[in-house]
Amino acid sequence: MALLACNKEEWLESGDYFFLDHKGAKMPVWVNGNIESGVFIITNHGGPMANSGHDFRTSITFRELEKDYAIVYWDQRMSGMSQGDIEASTLSVEQIIEDLHRLTLLIKDKYNPKSMFLSGHSWGGVLTGGYLGTDDYQQNYDGWIDIAGSIQDEFETVAKKEYIMARIDTTMLKSKDPGFWQYILDWYNENPSPVDSDWEPYTYAGSLGGYVYDYEMYLDSTHIPYSELVFSSPYSLAFYWAQPTHPKYNTWIDHYDVIEEVKRIEIPSLLLFGEFDGAVPLPVAYLVEDLVATDSNQVYLRVFEKCGHGPHNEYPIETKNYIKTFIETYK
Repeated sequence: MALLACNKEEWLESGDYFFLDHKGAKMPVWVNGNIESGVFIITNHGGPMANSGHDFRTSITFRELEKDYAIVYWDQRMSGMSQGDIEASTLSVEQIIEDLHRLTLLIKDKYNPKSMFLSGHSWGGVLTGGYLGTDDYQQNYDGWIDIAGSIQDEFETVAKKEYIMARIDTTMLKSKDPGFWQYILDWYNENPSPVDSDWEPYTYAGSLGGYVYDYEMYLDSTHIPYSELVFSSPYSLAFYWAQPTHPKYNTWIDHYDVIEEVKRIEIPSLLLFGEFDGAVPLPVAYLVEDLVATDSNQVYLRVFEKCGHGPHNEYPIETKNYIKTFIETYK
């Protein structure tokens, strides 16, 4: 155990690691990269619940960005490696937005950044879009980096169903097990209006390539050191089974809607989406592009061809270049 502890310290030898303690939640915050640059990117992970902001550092995109900027990775309450005694009844979009605001103020107080950018992936789009459109919070940031981000439950679930139905007939014809695909059709007949906590549509979209378009290319571009993560990183073995999975922890995300908040966003915005994203399909990107109040000359939609739900994993260098160009323009 002493040996493993030493290894974990070595894995964290750069950057700062501390906890944001707010309303019963102790949320880990890892600031890494070029802190001296004075330019900070606060990342917000997807999920929520079982996901972790630490995952971003397994992506070449963010490790490359660390060479030029400070990257803030954090785990939301009851997600990843966050701690504390929290009642599920207290979970809400508004509460996590409040946590993000506390984190924003903490980073400003601790580091006095010259410039700050807010980034969110998947569910992180709900969190960051909702945050920037609340009160005067967007004044804390110089730009929004939205990576395949959600904004409204109903719109997304309809788009996800359309994604699945547009591909399932062709897949059934080629499949050696058409019964599985028929099962999906039957499920939708029984559940015509799913909500976000229904896990089935995400599984179906994934089985149709909606998360990773080309898995072999993904493995080549993103080398995730699983053994190192388990034995020599802050993840620890507990991370992989400690996350809440009971439905009572997840239904609070149903019917999320930050459309009105997104309409109030006026800062420069970079939208990065995959052409074949099945989890947050491409129509969501076009909706966000139309909704933001930012000057059209400062809204940049970049669609990655032959890409699923994670541009930063499937096209890490291209994603890094887009983000760096955006930051250099508006820092």
